[in-house]
Amino acid sequence: MFEKSGTYVLVKQFRRENAENALAPISESTERVSSVKKPSPQRPKKPAKENKKNREETVRNEDVRSHYKTISNTPFIRGVIYWIETILYYLIFYAGLFILFYICFTIYKLTLPEDAPRVSKLQPSLVYYPNYESYYLNRISWNAYEEKDIELIVSNINSFLEKFGTRRKFGKCSANNYYGYKSRNPCVFLKVNRIAGFHVDAIENGRELQRRERVLKKVIDSLPADKRKGRLWISCKSNSWVNIEYFPQSRSIPMEQINTQQSVNKINNGSSYSQGDYDQIVTIQIINVPQDQLFNVNCKMFAKNIENDDNENPWIGGVSFDMILLTD
Repeated sequence: MFEKSGTYVLVKQFRRENAENALAPISESTERVSSVKKPSPQRPKKPAKENKKNREETVRNEDVRSHYKTISNTPFIRGVIYWIETILYYLIFYAGLFILFYICFTIYKLTLPEDAPRVSKLQPSLVYYPNYESYYLNRISWNAYEEKDIELIVSNINSFLEKFGTRRKFGKCSANNYYGYKSRNPCVFLKVNRIAGFHVDAIENGRELQRRERVLKKVIDSLPADKRKGRLWISCKSNSWVNIEYFPQSRSIPMEQINTQQSVNKINNGSSYSQGDYDQIVTIQIINVPQDQLFNVNCKMFAKNIENDDNENPWIGGVSFDMILLTD
């Protein structure tokens, strides 16, 4: 009885222990699950259509950027950009220079006196006509058989002489014979430009001239004493075998036509040239000009206070020009 009852108690005890062991894993898993933190709430996802649209816009922008980047990297576009930048640089640079020059010129102009000559020169200058060609060329060229060439020369000389009013004769040089340009004996008009305040210190004796001016010495010494006084002498030379004739034959200009007190008064009175101003002109006629051969003519003024230089600068105290008679 006892044995049965003891066996029963043991069996019951074992059953209880088995039931507790079976429940132990379930409780442990529950505790572990409860010990894990709950995840934070996530933002609601955007709709799939909106995400797709943004991706398409991003891809499109990247394509546009890569397209323009490819175009700008081509040699042609780079060259165009370079030239545009260069042109803009020089435009700005020269615009700045122009503005600076204009400011300086304006200041200079405001400082000039109104009742005195604006430029002071040491001595008068000599100019020649016809001078229809380039100022820097200093050449008289023509074809005696071309009417246009002859008309251009005659028109240029006539325009020059019309300043002095009624035209007068200059020896053999006249518009009727086309100033000799048709007959190979061209005439050149030499005019002395006045300088305000300048007074000629005249040479009255051939010994006061330079040694190389032998012909002019003979001309001066051949004149009477009263004809030598108060004259500005002019003499021309050529590197070709041509003859040069002068009108007037004395090769000189009266001193009163160079001394400028009278000319200043004329300017102040508002009048222009008068026929007496023809005395400022010496005409030379070059005889037997060679064809198709360029030659030079160098003319100088002579006075005690006029400087001239043949070798280094033929324009000091004179004028130099070339001539050529064309046949083609």
